[in-house]
Amino acid sequence: MYVEGTCTGMFELLEVIKQTAISVGWVLQKEVSLPFNKVYNNESFINSNPNLVDDLLTTKGLESFINLPRKESIKGVVIKGLESGGVVSIYGVLEDNTEILIKDNLTKSINFESLQKYNRYKTSSTKNVSEINLSINSNDIVQKEIYLQSSGSSDMEQICVNFKAFLVPNDYTNLMCSTALSFSDALSFNDQLNSLTSNIAGLDNEIKYFLNIDKNRIILAIKVFNENDPYQKDPLYQIGYFGKLRIYGGEWSFSSNFASIGGSYDLMARFSSIERGNLENPKLLINQEIVNPSSNITNWNKENLDISPYPNGELFSTPIFYYKKNSRDITQGANSNGGIYGELDGIVKIAATTRINNEDCISINDSEYVVIQDGKINSAYNLFAIKKE
Repeated sequence: MYVEGTCTGMFELLEVIKQTAISVGWVLQKEVSLPFNKVYNNESFINSNPNLVDDLLTTKGLESFINLPRKESIKGVVIKGLESGGVVSIYGVLEDNTEILIKDNLTKSINFESLQKYNRYKTSSTKNVSEINLSINSNDIVQKEIYLQSSGSSDMEQICVNFKAFLVPNDYTNLMCSTALSFSDALSFNDQLNSLTSNIAGLDNEIKYFLNIDKNRIILAIKVFNENDPYQKDPLYQIGYFGKLRIYGGEWSFSSNFASIGGSYDLMARFSSIERGNLENPKLLINQEIVNPSSNITNWNKENLDISPYPNGELFSTPIFYYKKNSRDITQGANSNGGIYGELDGIVKIAATTRINNEDCISINDSEYVVIQDGKINSAYNLFAIKKE
């Protein structure tokens, strides 16, 4: 099933992915949301001493700086295990590092009203303390996870693809995308069995999405652009592929070859820092092992690839496949056999003419595709086509 449209931010996009996946046969195993009401020990917060939050007890911290993912005010503080005679102080920290006292001489948990919003807070104590946590005055969500599972085209398989949208400290929102061999309700997002995680970087503004989902894999492409962004002046496109690899030149099989390919493998990457996606240099989960394969689409450029449309005017396109190179250990005289791990389904690489642009609809082998570049580089040799069915 193919859908495209616009949404605001990654949390709305996550809902589109969930509803579309369910409509084609994926099962929602679990959905988890974290309210933005306290400090968690996770990707959304930058803590100089993370042991002071989220019930990870310590008796060593006297001062801690906490960066929130968005400017918010606080409405209280939770204090646990403060040594006798100690007091706690709370400060808001301005952009120039000026510290503004909010409350001092605290000896126990307390609720209060503080209207001023800060990105950064400082907590300090005169004696050792087990935990200090801020009560944040917000009704927003800081993270949301969905866990999807499909039985594949055979209706006898276990294909697990998970997504986590999360606010990132600063001004943007990212989407973790993961494949795993199974689902366990007792395990966290990052601890699912043999999980392979990549990142689609987004922002809080409008996102245009191109989504193709069947029972074997999920293809997601997005366009992010903020004309007022100080770092990124052109639209950024990212293409992700999550799920099974297809047999090269064939159909589906009961293999355990999976891909989680996003715009970056740096989960905290800001969209403006991404030059090119990872379709050319991905990580794959092959027989429960993460590998870095070679690809037939790496380093296409006008110097090493002189390709024109076919005589009938049809564009040059090729399936995208990943393989292990043959290698030879000279000291041992042994060969390591190469092999093709598989190919991506529903997406091809094209070499375009000047007439072809991003988001154009084209026909390949009598099927309709949409053209998307991978990254910020707009080049005839950096274009892909996603099937619209």
